[in-house]
Amino acid sequence: MKLALVILVAFGFVACGGKKVKVDESSAVTKADITLSAKWVKDKKRKFDVSFEIKNGGKKDVLIAQGDIHCFRGDTQGILRGGDRTIDIRAGEARSVQFTCDEFKGDVPGNFRVVIKRVFDNPNHDGITQGKVLASDLTWSHAPR
Repeated sequence: MKLALVILVAFGFVACGGKKVKVDESSAVTKADITLSAKWVKDKKRKFDVSFEIKNGGKKDVLIAQGDIHCFRGDTQGILRGGDRTIDIRAGEARSVQFTCDEFKGDVPGNFRVVIKRVFDNPNHDGITQGKVLASDLTWSHAPR
């Protein structure tokens, strides 16, 4: 009985866990001094977890609203879960963010893809006030292994 329980638990960890895959830095994308690079991706079939670093190489503080971040597996859009509602990054700094892209029906084929639709200037340096759009459609993609 104990052996059956151990086998069942071990199978559960293997079947549900997924494995973190380190992402090559060459997949980083830059637009208007904003660089989006993934540290790792964890494929869980119906969803995936991803850890990003967003670098602000410009001279202006920036804001990214969570509603402007979209995630996909192939052409199928998922639902973004986790992370801050607004990501504010000071000039010359970087911010690490981690979130889950969820709600895929079954094993959807295709690349992992994250799109930041708009990156705003933060002219008041308060982490709240949106100014002009500095970058749009910043798209990162990674082929599953």
